[in-house]
Amino acid sequence: MIVDDQVAPLRPGCGLLVTPHQFHHYTRFAKAKLLWIFIGFELEDVEEFSALRGRVLQMTPLHVTCLREVAARYAALGGKQVACPEISLLTALMLAEFQSASSQRLATPLPTERTPPSRRLIQDVAHFVHGHVAKAIQIHDVAKAVGLSESHLRARFHSLAGIGLGAYIRRLRLHRARTMMRSSELRLKEIAERCGYDSIYTFSRAFRQEIGMSPSQFRNQNKGVKQL
Repeated sequence: MIVDDQVAPLRPGCGLLVTPHQFHHYTRFAKAKLLWIFIGFELEDVEEFSALRGRVLQMTPLHVTCLREVAARYAALGGKQVACPEISLLTALMLAEFQSASSQRLATPLPTERTPPSRRLIQDVAHFVHGHVAKAIQIHDVAKAVGLSESHLRARFHSLAGIGLGAYIRRLRLHRARTMMRSSELRLKEIAERCGYDSIYTFSRAFRQEIGMSPSQFRNQNKGVKQL
C-alpha cells in the first residue's frame, strides 16, 4: 500500500490508520483469498492520532472482536443508510485501542530500509512523484530519477503497483487538488498550478474525467469536509 511517499507492507492481522488527505493506493496482490475491512469515520480533531500517522499496527484481540461486531451490525442493516449507535461506539473503542497500542510501542514505522528491490522501486517512484507533484513532471522525468528507461519503468511499475505510472501521477495530482479545494480558499487556477497543470482547462478536463464532475461542483459539495 502506497501512503503519500511511503510504502507500507500490510500483513495479515495488521491495520493502518489513514489520516485525512493522505493519498493512498493499493498495489497489485498475489492471487489469494483476501478479506479487507475498511472503516471511515469523521472526527473534529485528528491531531490526537498524529503518533499513528504512517504506522502499521498489529491488531489486538480487542481490535478483532470490534471489527467482527462492526461487520455483523453493518451486514444486519442490509445496505440501509441509517444511524447505528452500536457501530459508532465500537469504532470509538477501536480508536482508543489504537492509541493504547501506540503508547505500548505496538505500532511500527513504515519500513524504508532493507526492503525488496520491487518495493524499493515503488518507494523511489512514490517519493519522487510526491515531492514534485506541483511541477509538470512527465514519465521520462521519473525514469531519469530512478535510473531506468522509460519503457522499462512503465512496465515494471504497472506490474508491481497494478496501475499505470501516468494514471498514478494523475490521481496523486487530483487527490492533492481535492484536498486543497476542501481546506483552502485558493482560486481554482492557483490550485491547478500547484498540482502541476499548465492551465485551468487541462485541469478541469482531467478532473471531470477522473471524478465525474467539474472542480467547482466538487468544491461546492465538499468544502470543509473532514474525514478519517
